Amino acid sequence: MIHPLKHGLRFSPKVIILITAIVFFGCLDVAGADQGFDINIEITGATTGRVMASVYQLEDDTETHFLTTKAVFKISGQPDAAGKFRFTIPHLPNVKHAIAAFEDRNGDGELNTTLFGLPTEKFGFSQNAKATFGPPSFAEAAFLPKKTPELTIDLN
Repeated sequence: MIHPLKHGLRFSPKVIILITAIVFFGCLDVAGADQGFDINIEITGATTGRVMASVYQLEDDTETHFLTTKAVFKISGQPDAAGKFRFTIPHLPNVKHAIAAFEDRNGDGELNTTLFGLPTEKFGFSQNAKATFGPPSFAEAAFLPKKTPELTIDLN
């Protein structure tokens, strides 16, 4: 390998500026490129219990049973006197997500059901997707953070 200083190789100022610019701009993070989006969520309709919510992210929105996949974000908290629980998810990537929430009235951390599998506690999904004979599909509950910076989920 030829060493530039030992063999008298010199770079013109234009080449030095070009190399410096490539290195400098290559190291910069384009504003917001990987930062994600903050999304404000309000869950309404809670009466007596703690609200629990899980955020799901899937590559394939044809998945119908997204609740069986691992949540990428979970949060729980006590609703205010008006029955509302508000929180912000920071830096959510702009890919499709869905949220499932429920009111944990008995404090066991699970959505309780009857012997027939019908929920005994209030629940809801993003986009207020309806649960008809089972949970909604991912596509029905999915949202993009860039297009949906605020989201309300009604517990029923």
